[in-house]
Amino acid sequence: MDRSTVEAWLARYVEAWKSYDRAAIADLFSADAVYRFHPYNDGGDVVHGRDAIVRSWIEPDGDQSGRDEPGTYDAQYEPYAVDGDRVVAVGWSNY
Repeated sequence: MDRSTVEAWLARYVEAWKSYDRAAIADLFSADAVYRFHPYNDGGDVVHGRDAIVRSWIEPDGDQSGRDEPGTYDAQYEPYAVDGDRVVAVGWSNY
């Protein structure tokens, strides 16, 4: 994985979050992906698998973030560190 690949993935992530397009969300994740809505948690909002991740974005419940109204969200992220298949990204989200 290189910086430009990560930049492209992060841009697709933001666009998928804005659109809530099922195919765009699914395209971001592998079949066995693990997703967390919050970086610091007790494990209550961990979602396992592509299909479950897509559902959690489209039909949130519990500790998950909830669907944003169109036009109320923007974000920009960029890779801070890329080491093999591990990436640290930094950026901002604006609601």
